[in-house]
Amino acid sequence: MAVLLFVVGITFKPLLKTGQGDWGLVTLYIFCQFFFNLGTNAITFIIPAEEFQD
Repeated sequence: MAVLLFVVGITFKPLLKTGQGDWGLVTLYIFCQFFFNLGTNAITFIIPAEEFQD
């Protein structure tokens, strides 16, 4: 996640200047959201729900 955010920060302005960088930024944003939701949110919400099942 930290690496992806670093890449987005470094490539944001250069990708916007090319004019075709919109898809690159959208792809990086999708990867960031996927890994963000895969990490702590999955641990916080899925595992406790499984522990309290009968």
